[in-house]
Amino acid sequence: MRIKITDEMRKELSALAAKGKLTPREVKAFASRRKTSAIRQWLEAQGAYDPDKSMDRWCLELSRQLIVRVKIAQVDGAGKIHRHRAFVSLNDDRQAGRGYRAFVDVMSDDDLIVKLEATFAKELDHLQRRYDRLLSLEKYREVFDAMRRVADSKEAA
Repeated sequence: MRIKITDEMRKELSALAAKGKLTPREVKAFASRRKTSAIRQWLEAQGAYDPDKSMDRWCLELSRQLIVRVKIAQVDGAGKIHRHRAFVSLNDDRQAGRGYRAFVDVMSDDDLIVKLEATFAKELDHLQRRYDRLLSLEKYREVFDAMRRVADSKEAA
């Protein structure tokens, strides 16, 4: 879901953050107390105060959390156990309703592997933008650059 952050919402969140660590519970409490706040108005527009809509969204969120927490274990040729998510979300699937695919199915289909690699490259770009200041530290830059080289080599292949 794309969220348009207004200047007023930004000010309200900044004021809450000035008191210490900002938590969703504090934002919810603020919106409940201040019925005319920009945050409250946004939450209302999203259906947060409509019992049917909010229950549906909460159920969907719990379902997503369940899906991403399922792990599988695979043993490689050397007998080492690798644990990873049982389901993955590809960029194409996210645009079409946030679907997930079984990891083993993705890894057995060359076209889906290419899509998973493209998803990895996009998430890597996102991480670079998000942690750009931290990546100025050499020890992190080297790791990130190595991951970028792998992603770039996969895209070129």
